[in-house]
Amino acid sequence: MLKGLKEMLLNIFNKDATDIEIISKSMGEETAKQYPTPPDEKAIDNMLKEIESSDRVEVVDVGILDDEEAYGNITFPKYSNWIMFKISDVKIKRRKIFRLGDYYVKLFHSGLNKWNFMFFTKSRMMMGPDTENNYTFTDYYYPAQHPHIYSGKPCLGGFDVPLRASLTNYNLTSFMWNLELYLDNWNYRSPHHQPEVFEYTDCEMIENEHFIPILLRNMYIGDYLDSLNIDSYRDVYNHHSFKLTSARCKEYETEPTSRIVMEQYFWNKNSDPRVPKNFLYNIERYIRTKYVENNIQFEHRHDSIVFIKHLYNMLWKISKHQLMSNSYIWNDNNQNMLNDIRTCQNYLSYYVNKKDERNYSDSYLYYLQRDKEQPQEIRDKCIRLSRIYNQLEDIKSESNSSHPPGYKIREGVYTLFANIFQNDNCFKDKESILILINNIELEATKNITNQKIDDLYEEFIGLQSILKLSMNNWIIDYHKTELRRLNDGRTDINIENLNL
Repeated sequence: MLKGLKEMLLNIFNKDATDIEIISKSMGEETAKQYPTPPDEKAIDNMLKEIESSDRVEVVDVGILDDEEAYGNITFPKYSNWIMFKISDVKIKRRKIFRLGDYYVKLFHSGLNKWNFMFFTKSRMMMGPDTENNYTFTDYYYPAQHPHIYSGKPCLGGFDVPLRASLTNYNLTSFMWNLELYLDNWNYRSPHHQPEVFEYTDCEMIENEHFIPILLRNMYIGDYLDSLNIDSYRDVYNHHSFKLTSARCKEYETEPTSRIVMEQYFWNKNSDPRVPKNFLYNIERYIRTKYVENNIQFEHRHDSIVFIKHLYNMLWKISKHQLMSNSYIWNDNNQNMLNDIRTCQNYLSYYVNKKDERNYSDSYLYYLQRDKEQPQEIRDKCIRLSRIYNQLEDIKSESNSSHPPGYKIREGVYTLFANIFQNDNCFKDKESILILINNIELEATKNITNQKIDDLYEEFIGLQSILKLSMNNWIIDYHKTELRRLNDGRTDINIENLNL
């Protein structure tokens, strides 16, 4: 690769020398002298020897862009020369040393004194399907994440001047040395990521036999635990930490899994969703375990992560399409139901006098739900009434929205995954899941939503009579107490005959 690098550098430096000569003829020698003289072949050889002797820097590839290459708002023009270097074993020291693995620097040259560079990390990409509906995995460079780097674009801070000066003066060895320092550097002003985000230290790893029931509960482990009679949550899940390689170890992960799981958040194109970390770790283990049972292996540790991300994106689109195709139209009758519940909730509160040490003054709002002297059954019914109201409000909000909310789409994804995993043919090969996803049919949910509203309102009718009776009794007792107080505690007033 050093031979290819030498040819690339000779090409770049010769072009720059030609451009300087043109400037000298057209604008004068004084103007041309403002540009440093490109190195000759001997200087290039010395530069290559220094790069070759480096323990951490390696030339990966060189090339010329066949077309424009864009990263966000940065575009590199067609025919730009590029050189990719690898910097090994990046270490950041905070309270401990974080070994982030290998980073890649792609250096672009698009003309005289026109240098720029981007940072990348290596993982895998899923390719296909081919003519036989097969998928393959290949290495791929994704824009990197780092405390000073966001999606490949660096915030250089104090390193900007030395890095730019090294490039302007054609000193690649100085450029690479400064890059090593830059990548190993961290301080509290680092703008993008804290070092801790590259590890996942408290993942709730669900036992495989409980994974599908928890998926059907939208990954709410607490709801599932409440439905079981178990002695310890450890029967269902355990806490696990996914950490970077210790600085004490001689060997290290070149592409740490915990870093890749963090970075996959930023691989999205357009409106692709982000896969939640806890879900990703759990489903990755579940799928990998099922494949092992059928003697199916992933070639690379990252292949399963990329595969799941692809499945998640497919199911996200299906879930979103289902919600949009079967969206419910909120009508006046539904609104009247909602208003009835709100009216009932308002009825379960009452302004009462507030007592201080001297006299009765001011007032406050009494709530039946907050009265600890009320039976627990009544307070539970008040809570249930609030939840019914909130559920109807959610249905109303979703029906009036042009796009379904993300949490509803995600819940649909979890349900779709759970249904697919219960198919006997799901794990016979890697393509089976994809085939099952492609065969998913849209379900009609309009009638389901309408029935859910009717069921909720019917439940409200049953609660309303009980709660209003309790509130009426409380109001009567309250006014009896107030009448006695206003009459200096007299007990000879026939309260029972008063119209309370």
